[in-house]
Amino acid sequence: MNNFFKLIEQFRTQDEPAYCGLASLAMTLNTLNIDPRRTWKGPWRWFHEEMLDCCHPLPKVREEGITLTQAACLARCNGARVELYPYGSVGLAEFRAMVAEACHSAEEHIIVSYSRKEFLQTGDGHFSPIGGYSAKEDLVLILDTARFKYPPHWVPLEMLHNAMARIDPATGRPRGFMRMGRHPRLDSVLFTLDVRDEHWRQASRYTLEHMAGVVAAAAAAPGATAQGILTAAACGAPAAALRKFIAVRTAGSSTHGGVCIQTAAVHTFLRELRGTPLFAAC
Repeated sequence: MNNFFKLIEQFRTQDEPAYCGLASLAMTLNTLNIDPRRTWKGPWRWFHEEMLDCCHPLPKVREEGITLTQAACLARCNGARVELYPYGSVGLAEFRAMVAEACHSAEEHIIVSYSRKEFLQTGDGHFSPIGGYSAKEDLVLILDTARFKYPPHWVPLEMLHNAMARIDPATGRPRGFMRMGRHPRLDSVLFTLDVRDEHWRQASRYTLEHMAGVVAAAAAAPGATAQGILTAAACGAPAAALRKFIAVRTAGSSTHGGVCIQTAAVHTFLRELRGTPLFAAC
């Protein structure tokens, strides 16, 4: 239960009935000492539920809550390292090993998305961090963020695993869990690159396989200049891919394929990029 002592310092009650996912995320982000890179109140930089609005509008969250994929998007957008495990991606034994490892190390934490119906509790879908594990009794401690309904409570690990198997009506699929930790280095404050996109892979291949040849040919041309060589290298790149793989971290974005995309900020960035002399030379 090494993770318990860090989590309990940040234990909170959700502000809205449907904010269990946001409360679990805020609690875990603060536990991991991740900098929100913006102030909360006055000079203090601290995660609060109302700050987690970059993947799903808060008015909709108040009405509908969030799905596991949206929770993972929020965690990534706010600087956490996230591993997402929909139900069925790992078996019971592997889930038990992950829980035991996280509770022992306290370097990462697990948030589960499950159905309360499995525990004969009122309500259905819910998010909570796991606050501890008893190997002797095979029990996990649920740090329930809806403390107006239930205090922290122990449940059999196998029962929790079954609770994740119940279908989420919002997605038509089972639920699951995610492991959250800190990145070994800071993310960009302004934007991140979605390296899963095919457009990014095209840009990567150009950089690794073709750009050296383009630069060499431009340098060998009569009257070659540094500006000309740089222009040739830039013009040879698949610059149109920028629209696809750049995601800027600001408020008010939407989720597309699990990726936080800031449409207005992307267009602003591209407009400024097109205004540079180098781009004009292409």
